[in-house]
Parts: sequence; structure tokens; C-alpha cells
Amino acid sequence: MELQTARILENSPEQTLSHTISELLDGAQSVRLAVGYLFVEGLLPLLPTIAKMQSAELLIGNVVNRLSEASIQEEQSSRITASVSGDEEGFARVMRDERNRLTTVTALNLRKTIEGLPQTKQVDSGVAQLAGLIATGKLQTRVYSAGRLHAKLTIAGYPLGHKLAPGFAIVGSTNITLPPDRLTSEANCDLDVLIDGDDNVNRLNRWFEKYWNDAQDFRKELFEELARRWPSEAIQL
Repeated sequence: MELQTARILENSPEQTLSHTISELLDGAQSVRLAVGYLFVEGLLPLLPTIAKMQSAELLIGNVVNRLSEASIQEEQSSRITASVSGDEEGFARVMRDERNRLTTVTALNLRKTIEGLPQTKQVDSGVAQLAGLIATGKLQTRVYSAGRLHAKLTIAGYPLGHKLAPGFAIVGSTNITLPPDRLTSEANCDLDVLIDGDDNVNRLNRWFEKYWNDAQDFRKELFEELARRWPSEAIQL
């Protein structure tokens, strides 16, 4: 496939973005994914490709309901006011505790999606593979809890000599982990753009690194939630 500066990608039941990315990632050595919410079932089809790579980074947003989010904003506002008094160390501790709480809330929300996964051998095998990739460190996962992550981004890197080297990025409205059976033209009208060129991709890599560096490690929490569905002594974190 010959890449152009920008290519429009329509996410549809006939050609999902996840399927398109799976094809494009053939031969990639690294991938970076940013999604506001993680649907485990939709991530599973990408795992065989990710398993062949040197590294993969998954950045997800924290998910809270409206009431909790309003309470958090109110609490943060009051504590910011209190910090003016000079108790900077105490304020920093409070904010760390708040991020930890949001990470916990994200794990609990994720538990609901895992518990709702279809009871099939294919899904069980995929969950086991996901747990294995996390355990070996090939798939790094972080949750951004300093704010609301709403961006959807994929960045792929290729070795020198590959026809798609050095890489490309896809930016748009599609959460590529959304399961195909939840994708209907009535419910979702998504559009994405594939971008190549060193300057563009480097800029998006810097954007990803900025939020990645400010995010919290979510590997342990994700592994534990997967272990609830697929307990195994063969794979340990």
C-alpha cells in the first residue's frame, strides 16, 4: 500500500478501523495507542500482530460517571483554594491520592466490560494472550488520570527498509478497541485520517509522550482484572 500525506478512513461495519490497522501493522516494530476508554474485546484481534512487535504502549483515559466527576471537580477546587495557604506538600499528597482513586475507578469500570465478555474459547484465548503480553512487558499500559483523555490516536513505527518506514499515525474519532458488533451506522459515525511524513509523525509522538509521561502505570491493575476472568498459575506478573 502506497501512503499519501493524508488518507481518509471511514470506520464502518464493512471495513472497521481495527481491521485496517491490523493490515497496516504487518511488519511494524512498535505501536502506540491512545483511547479514551478501553474495550478489551475490541483489543483482542490486534494482539497476534502486537505479539510480533518489539514494543507496544497503550494509553487509556480514566472513566467516571457524571456524579463522581462533578464531586471530583468540587473537591479539587476546594483543595486548590486550601493550597494557597502554603501547604504545598499536603496539596501534592492530596492530588496523588486523587489520581490513585481515579485509577481504581478505571479498573472497576474495566471489570464490568471484562465480566461481560462472551464465554467463548476464542475470547478466553485472547484474554490469556493479553495477560501474557502484559506479564512479559511487551505491552505497557498506563492510565491518564490528570484530566480527561478523549483523543484517539495510533502511531506505528517500522524498521528501515520497510515500505511504510519510518511510520504513520492515524487520528480521528474512532476508538479502535470498540467491538465490531457494537459498530452500527446508526450508533457511530466515525471518521479518521491517516498521516505520514516525519514531521507529522514526530509531532504526534511528542504529544503521546507528553501524556504518557504524566500517566500512571496501569499494568498491575489491568492484569489483576484479567486474572479474575482467566486465572492461571502459568502466567504471573
